[in-house]
Amino acid sequence: MAEAWGTLAGRVIVMRAWAVSFGIAIQLGTVGHAFALDGHRRITQYAQTHFAAHDGMPHSLANAIAQTGDGYLWTTSQEGLSRFDGASFTTYDH
Repeated sequence: MAEAWGTLAGRVIVMRAWAVSFGIAIQLGTVGHAFALDGHRRITQYAQTHFAAHDGMPHSLANAIAQTGDGYLWTTSQEGLSRFDGASFTTYDH
């Protein structure tokens, strides 16, 4: 029993270390893609749209948002991954 517990505990530690390393790599990989607003424009010159579950998002709270080169907005939430094409959301749930 002790040997099986040691093997299981070792696997859990390795999996957690891998998950933390992967999360850090993702965060560091996205740092260079952040863009600042033009300092010469007023904030009122920018448009803002709020989307929620009633607009087609799988969950009203997004954990992360990214835009790909082809213009799609991707969001992640507790309910899965979503792609916004400018008109509607497509959800790829887990």
